[in-house]
Amino acid sequence: METSSTESILEDNSGKKLKFTNSDRSIDSKPHAGPGRKYAENNWTKTGVKDWPEGVSQGLMGASMAKTFWNRYNAAFHSWTNYVNFYGKLYSWPFDISLLRGYVNWAINVKHLQPNTVRIYLSDLKLAHCLRNAKTDIFDDFFVKKMLKGADHLKMYSKIKNKTKLVMTFQMLRILGHEITKTDWTIEKKKNFLECFMPSLLR
Repeated sequence: METSSTESILEDNSGKKLKFTNSDRSIDSKPHAGPGRKYAENNWTKTGVKDWPEGVSQGLMGASMAKTFWNRYNAAFHSWTNYVNFYGKLYSWPFDISLLRGYVNWAINVKHLQPNTVRIYLSDLKLAHCLRNAKTDIFDDFFVKKMLKGADHLKMYSKIKNKTKLVMTFQMLRILGHEITKTDWTIEKKKNFLECFMPSLLR
């Protein structure tokens, strides 16, 4: 931290001159790198980028998004590396389209991620391409979008199935009781049946 007593003269909108000295202010040589800052220059370390395009400030790029965003971005990339390691694949920039399609399939059917989670991860992986100045047209792939739509549809049916609960009506209980009395079961056997059956109605 350093201070300066240089005198400055500015004009406001009315033309009135305002005089102040920089000794009235503290000058931080790294204003975005303080501890606990949401937007920090050192966030660039979370991008995974080593070679930035010419003229790009890695500190400003890091501060363009909050730490929480970069943490999610890292989660997406971690998911991708888990996928390629799972199948022993190699990748380069930009990703091969068959690998990207396989990732969506793996994320939905093997890791059982929600379709919207996969969409978010794909968005972050697309950003990873942008940061490396790589082509991003693979993320508009027809099959990738359709597989995610199919996952949405299957999820919808899964919700309906999970919410379906069989109902035992009073009339059905009467019929069940009548059928039990007609059997040649012993009293002990009938008692055991009811003890096992009745609790299931309360679930």
